[in-house]
Amino acid sequence: MRKQILHHTLHLFHHLFSGIFNQGAKHAVGISLCVTGFGESMTELLHLSWAWSEKAIGSGALLLLALVNIAGVKWVIKVQFVLLLMVMLAALDFIFGSFLDHSEG
Repeated sequence: MRKQILHHTLHLFHHLFSGIFNQGAKHAVGISLCVTGFGESMTELLHLSWAWSEKAIGSGALLLLALVNIAGVKWVIKVQFVLLLMVMLAALDFIFGSFLDHSEG
């Protein structure tokens, strides 16, 4: 429910204030709402009961995004190729594993 509220708040902010704020301010608010939603989702997924867990996870994600931004686009593209290779290897593992005999005995 809170994720949907954050999603609708982001769209409402975009439509209401699109003429007032510059593009950077809109992106900053949008990213902060997304990071807040990510922190809440991870807290629910991990069943954390610590009061500051949403803020800690959101702050960590925001710090990671800032480091990626500082590192530059070339570094990010190289990491994406490595991640793509890992996904392709996982897909091949799934395909080859589906043809193997997994009967117990």
